[in-house]
Amino acid sequence: MIVLERGVTHALILVKGEVMASKKVADIVREFAEPIISNLGYELVEVEYAKKSTGMNLTIFIYSEKGITLDDCETVSRALDDLLEEKDPTNGESYTFNVSSLGLDWPIKNEKDIKRNLNEEIEIKLYAPLNGKKKLGAVLVGGDDNHIEYYLLNDKEKNIQKMNFDLIAKASKLLKF
Repeated sequence: MIVLERGVTHALILVKGEVMASKKVADIVREFAEPIISNLGYELVEVEYAKKSTGMNLTIFIYSEKGITLDDCETVSRALDDLLEEKDPTNGESYTFNVSSLGLDWPIKNEKDIKRNLNEEIEIKLYAPLNGKKKLGAVLVGGDDNHIEYYLLNDKEKNIQKMNFDLIAKASKLLKF
């Protein structure tokens, strides 16, 4: 049974005929997938269960300092396939299963993302203008789960500034073509 609550999909887990708990499908999958992915030498960054144009999609995003190849995605997919079938996190509802790398424009939204992007040039998009600008070019120098620390690209003195994530629409690696 799938229940929509405030736009988030949940699976109801039945044990001995009783509803034990209602958890997001992504949380259920993360719980059993994380140790397997870790044992394979990858970091499980995010589990997403969302409706796409082709129907429901369960996507697992993985990371490795060495980078992620198609073979890596296939390895993780094969390691989880039977377990997904057994655990049935969607309670019988069909979905497409994907394993993916983070991609070049993965958003920086927590301390782990910050560590992966330390000293990288980033683009910060704001919800509201700051000094007349909604987009900032910066170098990421630190932060935690609540804020980022950076200096602006055009700041020759490299004055470090802090900004809370709740002011940021999106922060990601600055892509140059």
